[in-house]
Amino acid sequence: MVIKEETKIRETKKFLESYSANKKLLGMMKYEKEYFSGDRCDDEATLIPCADEVLIKSKMFEVRRFIMNLEDGNEKLMLFYHYIRGLSVEKCAEMMDISRTSGFRLRRRAIERASRKRATRKFDHNE
Repeated sequence: MVIKEETKIRETKKFLESYSANKKLLGMMKYEKEYFSGDRCDDEATLIPCADEVLIKSKMFEVRRFIMNLEDGNEKLMLFYHYIRGLSVEKCAEMMDISRTSGFRLRRRAIERASRKRATRKFDHNE
């Protein structure tokens, strides 16, 4: 039971962390396009984005929507500022006027609750 819960928490954390990884990928694609003309799937006559870019943005949107659909509170704020805005837990704690240790506890609690929400499928993909 505990191992299964830890696995769910790890998967949820990985899901949330995918936002920043995808954000970095978009930045790299933009850099490649700007400096190396590397966007081979984009016709210069049209402004249709590359399929990879659309997929990356949709995955980012999914993470963002998941966080925004969580119950309002400090845990939601921590997840938003840490995973979406990319602030460190220390900076988030400072903004929320709590100690660094409380910030890490809050993040852990937020991930645990988010994990339970993902596991119970309360997050509706059709919202």
